[in-house]
Amino acid sequence: MIHDTIKLPPIVKHLRLNKDCWIAGGAALELLLTGSIRPHNEFIDNDIDVFFKSKKAAAAWLLRYQGIVYTDGFEKYSGQSYYANVKFNELTYKINIVYFNFDKSPLDTILGFDLTPCQVALDYKGNIHIDQENVDDIWNRKMEFIDVDRSFQERVEYYLQISGYHDMVTSVVNNIKNPIAIATLLKNTDRIKDEIVLDAHAHAWKVLKKRIMKYQEKGFMPGESIAYAILKYEGVYENTLDS
Repeated sequence: MIHDTIKLPPIVKHLRLNKDCWIAGGAALELLLTGSIRPHNEFIDNDIDVFFKSKKAAAAWLLRYQGIVYTDGFEKYSGQSYYANVKFNELTYKINIVYFNFDKSPLDTILGFDLTPCQVALDYKGNIHIDQENVDDIWNRKMEFIDVDRSFQERVEYYLQISGYHDMVTSVVNNIKNPIAIATLLKNTDRIKDEIVLDAHAHAWKVLKKRIMKYQEKGFMPGESIAYAILKYEGVYENTLDS
């Protein structure tokens, strides 16, 4: 729903949003609660996530925007998005172009987020969009997971995909004809796969925990679903990456 309409701050005007794109997540939340968006620096991990209706809309905006700002251009990261550190009024803002998730509306975007504080979006008209069910949590600075187990498994699956886990056995069998060699490599592959799976789970929890801490620093108190997540995943995966 449209919760409120605000006057766009200078940095948002500078982004030249249009009907096919919007800001969602932490930057929109900060704008709602404080009326401004802090710049990104070595002490504040703050970025502005821009979402789009389609790849075509994202590409068009990206080309147009790079032509009007003083920037070295957007760099690709994680194979899915682009970012640039943009100078504006002698301050630096980190702009993320989300290039893997396309939705029909700002509400559709925020309904896919996993934490209630993230479920805020701002469109080009200055309309603030919030999921109706989470308005009270946001104003009361309460943080809940929408579905922590689903979010955790989705992140695990993402890490498995980028690790090449799903293609590993197929690749071994297709490239080696010697049965003995196949047996040996498959045995080693099983060991490697186990390590990859454990590592994927550890990374997934590390990211979720970092997000919890980020919003705690913004003054949000963990709710019951956060306590559940910590009890379920903390002891299992906390130290895996360091072992």
